[in-house]
Amino acid sequence: MTGPGSVPVRVLSSVYFELDQASIDPAEREKLRESANLILDNPAWNILIEGHCDWRGTSEYNIGLGDRRANSVKEYLISLGIPSGRVETRSKGDLESTPEGTEEEMSYDRRADLFELQ
Repeated sequence: MTGPGSVPVRVLSSVYFELDQASIDPAEREKLRESANLILDNPAWNILIEGHCDWRGTSEYNIGLGDRRANSVKEYLISLGIPSGRVETRSKGDLESTPEGTEEEMSYDRRADLFELQ
């Protein structure tokens, strides 16, 4: 696992979710399979998954939803052979969302980002 000084160095991919959902759509699963292959090919990499939400809902609810999204991605990566000790999660909830965004803008806020950690 990574240490307390680990920092995200680059985004490997982003997985998008439907409104109020933490389940991964088939097209997004394909992106995760590609990311898993890259992670498996680089055994020194540790991964951070950040769950995000749009601005709708309370902050408390969105932190929980972001956590469920990040953990859904983590569990899928583990099912593809990534050791759980190489993956950590956190929720950003709606902290980085577009306030009062359009439907299109909000669709980009509903995501989980995979970062390589260093």
